[in-house]
Amino acid sequence: MKNTIKYLLENGCSSIKYRVRHEILGESKDSEVLKALKINILDEDIVKHIISVQKEDGWISNRFHTAQTGTSDAAEPLMRLLCEKGLDTKDTVLKRALKIMEKEDQHFISYLDDHCERNYSEIDHSGLGGPLLIRATLFAQAGLECLEFVERETKKAIDVFNYVLKIKSFNEIIEVRRGKYVFKEGIKWPSLYHMRLLAYSTRWKTEENLNLVSDAFKNLIRILPFNDNIYFKDSKSQLVTPYGQILDALDTQFFELENDNWCTWFHRLELVSRMGIVNKVPVFKDMVIHLKSMIRENEGLFIEKAPRKSFFRWNAYSGLALEENWKNKSRRISDLTFRSLLILHYSKMDDSYRKIYD
Repeated sequence: MKNTIKYLLENGCSSIKYRVRHEILGESKDSEVLKALKINILDEDIVKHIISVQKEDGWISNRFHTAQTGTSDAAEPLMRLLCEKGLDTKDTVLKRALKIMEKEDQHFISYLDDHCERNYSEIDHSGLGGPLLIRATLFAQAGLECLEFVERETKKAIDVFNYVLKIKSFNEIIEVRRGKYVFKEGIKWPSLYHMRLLAYSTRWKTEENLNLVSDAFKNLIRILPFNDNIYFKDSKSQLVTPYGQILDALDTQFFELENDNWCTWFHRLELVSRMGIVNKVPVFKDMVIHLKSMIRENEGLFIEKAPRKSFFRWNAYSGLALEENWKNKSRRISDLTFRSLLILHYSKMDDSYRKIYD
């Protein structure tokens, strides 16, 4: 069987090689090989573009969560891309971007109002998650989970999943207003950002909390999907769509995927693997078993042809590709094999997957 890591180190882009060596094999970032790879990463067109749109105060581009029509330029997805590329807080572009966001909550919210876009900070206080939660996910992914506001949002995320345990049906949490479904007052509901925050942080991981989050996902799997939008009613009675709310089915198997669902499937499975709950949630465990089987059958590689669009569209909710493009089949295989490797590595379901690359 072909060696997965050997293939990635021979065929992957600099970011994949860098992350395999450091994240999977534990090689020091100070090694000469990783230093050389970092130079290559900083010289990539997409990274140079992000540096070019960074302002004097450190803010990247003109937006935070959503990009202007026709572009991908917003601080949140571009900072996430930098982290995915292998950059960290020692790299100037990411260090400066984080520094401008490391303000007191009200200063951060005021900055969004004055410079970027309308923010929905009321959602943060509702238990649905807003700009403060999004900011915390970026700092956690950059390795700064020890900061007070990140720890605070992490505790709130655990509280949201604890709340989900009590819900038996959507009738308990929604009502109809002006012909639209709206969360009742005081309702908490998880989003993609709650998942990201728990995936990139570790301090919350007690056995009690792991069981709590696992049971919450089991309940979500039972009651989802909800095939419509659910809105949040703010203090002015305006109906606002919460950020990244989880309403679609979480039990979609690989062979059922269509179009943009591929990117979502890989991203969510990586997140729950990083959380450490795969072995506690049978649906997720079955997904990893199936993925592992597919890779073994193809000499350690993921060779299925995934639709490229959502992998290369770096916005708040999509974007996973680290290769420049997929015009060459080996680049597609490198990207998808790398994501598969991350899922197998972080799921820690058992040690048998290591035979793929040992």
